Amino acid sequence: MDTNNQGNNIDQNIYAAPQAGVNTENAAPKSGNAKTVYVKKNQESAEKKVWEFEVLFIPTVIFAVISTFCLYKNFAGLLSAGFSLAVIILCRYVEKHRVENTLSVPLMPTSEYRGRPLQNNKVTLLYEIVIMLLCISTGLTGNGFIIGFNWLGTALLLIVRLIHVYYDDIGFGPIRYIAGFFNSIGGAFGALPDLFTDAGQFNRSEKTEKRKRTISAIIGVAIAIPLVIIVVSLLYYADFVFAYRIRETLHINGEDVVLWLMLFVFIFFATYCGLRFYGKGEKIGENKERKRFPAITAITALSLLTIIYIWFSMIQIIYLFFGAASNGNTPLSLPDGYTYAKYAREGFFQLLTVCVINLCIVIFTKAFFEESRIVKAILTTISACTYIMIASAATRMFMYIGVYNLTVNRIVVLWALATIAILLLGVIISIFKDNFPLFRFGVIVVSICYLALSFSHMEYFIASYNLAKIKEDHPKYLEKEYDYETYYYDEGEDTGNVEYTTDGYGTDYLKYLSTDAAPVILKENGRWTNTYKMTIDDVKEESLRQFNLSHFIAKKMLEN
Repeated sequence: MDTNNQGNNIDQNIYAAPQAGVNTENAAPKSGNAKTVYVKKNQESAEKKVWEFEVLFIPTVIFAVISTFCLYKNFAGLLSAGFSLAVIILCRYVEKHRVENTLSVPLMPTSEYRGRPLQNNKVTLLYEIVIMLLCISTGLTGNGFIIGFNWLGTALLLIVRLIHVYYDDIGFGPIRYIAGFFNSIGGAFGALPDLFTDAGQFNRSEKTEKRKRTISAIIGVAIAIPLVIIVVSLLYYADFVFAYRIRETLHINGEDVVLWLMLFVFIFFATYCGLRFYGKGEKIGENKERKRFPAITAITALSLLTIIYIWFSMIQIIYLFFGAASNGNTPLSLPDGYTYAKYAREGFFQLLTVCVINLCIVIFTKAFFEESRIVKAILTTISACTYIMIASAATRMFMYIGVYNLTVNRIVVLWALATIAILLLGVIISIFKDNFPLFRFGVIVVSICYLALSFSHMEYFIASYNLAKIKEDHPKYLEKEYDYETYYYDEGEDTGNVEYTTDGYGTDYLKYLSTDAAPVILKENGRWTNTYKMTIDDVKEESLRQFNLSHFIAKKMLEN
């Protein structure tokens, strides 16, 4: 009876963390029991590899097949939503199995987080909803700028989601999260050999009924993939109609098979290694207490900057917001030859840059310098001045738009200013509240603000606004036979600024908008619309697999 209890205790303790100061890896066995524990520890590592391979391999192969089908030559299609759904299902599947097996096969045997349950909570669900919405937006818009940032946001949010699930990130600041991003990417590369060692250990393991089924499935996949490729390739070249239907449905040809395989292999390795890394429970970011610099350093460095900001803010209030300040009845004057119109319509991009710099200064100072009342006062003053700069930049931009109309860049600037204004509110709270989850607040704010921009179809509104202004100010630009170059150079109409015709004011800018603007532009009959039609003409060649709602609407309008 005692012997059995002793054996049970050994089995329960083989997964326990080693005691502080004891090197269990190199310690020589001192007794029979100690030798047994040493052998079982090696067995635990082997069992962990076998378990990881069983859980990850088949789902990862299936995910790679689905993702390759959804994404190959199709990063702007509605099928990207199918990809995001597959990502979420795979992550949930792996996390469910890891939670269920943490007692028999420890999830995180070397980590400070060992034994902590995974965090599949409301925050995780929020991240997943945003990922889904980003991918849905990709299939609804033709704007390449939005599509690119949708994919960037999807990748970043997926890493944020994984860090949140596998680590207690409530105390993570922006600095540690940034370090976590790099650790995750580097860790995935570092986990590449694990795929092969896991497979080797699985092959050497005792063949239970479940493992026999897994091996059979792996063999079936290994046979099916090359067999399908060979057969489809032969049939593709054997029958013209079959080849035509393949091209129309999947938008691939025989030469695409190699590229399909390369994308499949990349997705498989990236997914397996990424999930394998998080399963190790290795630490990410900086875990120990950081040594902070003296507060006097921050005070000295930021005091002069704060004085300059206060001076600049006063000038904005006097000259920009009120147009002029009165000294009795005499307005304060601008420099000679400088008009208020010119003064108001410049400098917004520089101000946006300064606002971003100020945001970084406050976060960096809060993270790396000792706290003091003076530092908090300086950071609060910088934040207040930043709000004035945001208002100044927005005012200048609205004045500029009033003269030169809308462009994508100008809308993005206004969006960035509004987003920074909300983020700055969280930064101010974090100055006075140490446990405020600033990074999570920032992720949620940026996600919501960006989703609003992503679903806005801003080029539709750009075309609507600009055409209304052109019809009001220069209706000749929209005449059916109007040719800008002939009109401009022969009749000598001098707008005084090239931007009137090339940067939003005339029709030149509208010619190169995406399919989002098609419902507005294709209703016009001017010669300039022919260039726009040629710009979006390639949407006619897209297959059903590449379905994009914005492209589909433009395609139907072109056909009619």
